[in-house]
Amino acid sequence: MQNVYKALSYDDVALVPKKSVVKTRSQCSTECDFLGRTFKMPVMPANMRASIDTLHASWLSQNRYFYSLHRFYPYETLGEWVRENQHLRTLSMSIGIRDKDYDLIDSLYSNGYFVDYLTVDVAHGHSTVVEAFLLRLKALLGNKTKLICGNVVTSEGAQMLKDCGCDAVKVGIGQGHVCTTRLQTGFGVPMFDCVRWVAEDVDIPIIADGGIKHYGDVAKALVAGADMVMVGSMFARCVDSPAETIGDRWTGPIRKRWFGSASEHNTGSKRHIEGVEVIERSNGLCYAGILEEWKEALQSAISYAGGTDLTAFKTTHHIVI
Repeated sequence: MQNVYKALSYDDVALVPKKSVVKTRSQCSTECDFLGRTFKMPVMPANMRASIDTLHASWLSQNRYFYSLHRFYPYETLGEWVRENQHLRTLSMSIGIRDKDYDLIDSLYSNGYFVDYLTVDVAHGHSTVVEAFLLRLKALLGNKTKLICGNVVTSEGAQMLKDCGCDAVKVGIGQGHVCTTRLQTGFGVPMFDCVRWVAEDVDIPIIADGGIKHYGDVAKALVAGADMVMVGSMFARCVDSPAETIGDRWTGPIRKRWFGSASEHNTGSKRHIEGVEVIERSNGLCYAGILEEWKEALQSAISYAGGTDLTAFKTTHHIVI
């Protein structure tokens, strides 16, 4: 990344159609290969309290969707969940970088309990503290578990995570619906280009995290080079999301209340928060419903891209609006 003076968000670009080769979009496959397994779609809920809980994690696993359980449960609860769910098709969770996080994984693995995917979830992953933690953690995990870490927005950050043994990186800082990092600190890179820069420079799978406002933004993220796309607010607004429900169908449209991971509500501190709380009208969909909407939107996008599966996005061109 050199001599860059403008970076593009998803809103700044449009994708260029090609000749369609299918009779109907239903012929297009949205299945994706990610870190050794095949999932129904390259879309996952953000690993936030409002977007996923243990109940939804089980449902997503059973229905062949990728996920990562958030790290904001008590350590005892996370440990119990891992021990009781070794049978899940996909067991995936997030941790922080405290000694207690390492001790939790050490205790589980020492007693024969494993997870398939482990996400080290930090606001700024390009850090010497994160580097030291990952090297220590990778020595413990070996090849038993796929290791994911983030967030980063530069090729240098992604390369550091890869060198520490990460199997995938989470890309995106300051772009989430309830994130105020760019406002509070001035730092952050628009999503389309930060994903594209990392994808061009570092050979590692990418989870694009943040900035998704419309179904078509997922296709744009895949064109930029993402392998998986993490979505927060659109899942949080589902009627069955873990986000707090305000109102009921008898008094009018329900609303959902949620907050950023670095918000005052989540951290319990009023000092330098980098997230906000929002209350928005529910989208009226359940998880199964919104995932079906995404499937149909992606199938249409694939047909416009001139293909029959997600590989069509690898040769899709974009224009700057």
